[in-house]
Amino acid sequence: MKRFYALLCAAALLLCLCPAKAFASGQGNLDGGGGNMNQGTSTNFWSPGNDGVRVTVVDAQSGSAVSTPVDFSNRSQSATMLHFGKVSKIQYRDGASLSLQSGVPYNCLQPAYSMPAIINSNSRPASIEAIKRYFCSEYACMMVADATGVSYENMLAGQYKILLEPIAYVTFNGTKYAFTATEAALYDQLSGGSLRSKLPTVAFQNLPLALFLEYSDLGFPAWTGGRRGIQSNGDIWC
Repeated sequence: MKRFYALLCAAALLLCLCPAKAFASGQGNLDGGGGNMNQGTSTNFWSPGNDGVRVTVVDAQSGSAVSTPVDFSNRSQSATMLHFGKVSKIQYRDGASLSLQSGVPYNCLQPAYSMPAIINSNSRPASIEAIKRYFCSEYACMMVADATGVSYENMLAGQYKILLEPIAYVTFNGTKYAFTATEAALYDQLSGGSLRSKLPTVAFQNLPLALFLEYSDLGFPAWTGGRRGIQSNGDIWC
């Protein structure tokens, strides 16, 4: 129990926050890391570029969500892949349980203008500056407002922040899954470490280290750990 509490206290917030009014400045409370990957089998793999983000609009003052999370990916994703619904890290922190959405189609939106690489890889290196420029732009604000139904004018006024969580679309034991970093860590615990044994680098290094907070916000601490290396489940989901 003490060890579990210690992990909670050392929690990494593996997401990022962009003030919605920071248009074209490339500024945002996010940073990134992750090393290169050379792993995979015919039934357990991730393809570079097969990533996305889960976006939640958050009230800048209260820190509470004002929209249902929405997923974006440059690629068209299969509706039959396994997923856990549209649940943000804030919701998991506040007590939401991991729930596999069996038989529920997965849906995500494709941006009109492609997003930069989110998860780092050998063949498609990610640039945190490119990610900042994209998501702290007026275009991204309009895209998110349209997808979530949140007032664009209120976003312009700086009333909200855009919370981003990286998503990896992986094949695990021959089945396609959509995972945020939090979901990968929680699912690994439920599966007795099976996910970690098959996809250690993408799910527990490059996915969680793709985006993280530069400074504390929304009751989460800034990430002060390393920018490479496989992370513990506790540091990821807490």
